[in-house]
Amino acid sequence: MAKYNITANGNQLVITLIVTDQDFSPNIRTFKTPSIKLTPFTVKFMEDGFYKMALNFNEINEIGGVVPIDLNNAAQLIINLTETPSVEYNFDLTSPNWTLEGVTDKLSFINWLETRNNNVPNDLINIVINDFNFTGNRISCNMTADATLYDLSDLDLLNADKIGVVNGLEELHITGNLITEYNPYNSLPNTLMFHF
Repeated sequence: MAKYNITANGNQLVITLIVTDQDFSPNIRTFKTPSIKLTPFTVKFMEDGFYKMALNFNEINEIGGVVPIDLNNAAQLIINLTETPSVEYNFDLTSPNWTLEGVTDKLSFINWLETRNNNVPNDLINIVINDFNFTGNRISCNMTADATLYDLSDLDLLNADKIGVVNGLEELHITGNLITEYNPYNSLPNTLMFHF
């Protein structure tokens, strides 16, 4: 009987026939946009919603290196392989002014954090940026830094709820934006004395 290993390559699902004693020809199926459907005894594999193949439970060897215990477990293991974990950002701001501020990528964003001097100069140091994403007018990332003064004024921001984690912060400037409600995602440090 044929046995298959199911793995992931990025977001793609890869189903590989295990060849033993040359009883089968090598066979690899790749699904770029996979989905599955369970029937009482099989897992049906779909591509863009169209049926492509099915495997009986007893044809499944391993899924991501794990031997499934039953059909429902197999389905969950397959789903876990193909799901893209979502990233929870602590910095998430949209501004039409990023390019005017000289921000075009991660390095220029770090430079902007270090050197911005709109009305008052930022003094951010020890900046760590992870999961950086700059799409359109939106920058999202996980940012930590040390600073006493952080200036986000005059950027036409609609919100400033996720501004990163700034340790030792004493002054936060957010004036000159389009903010109607302010609900910080992270607690502001107890060192904060001035909030403009």
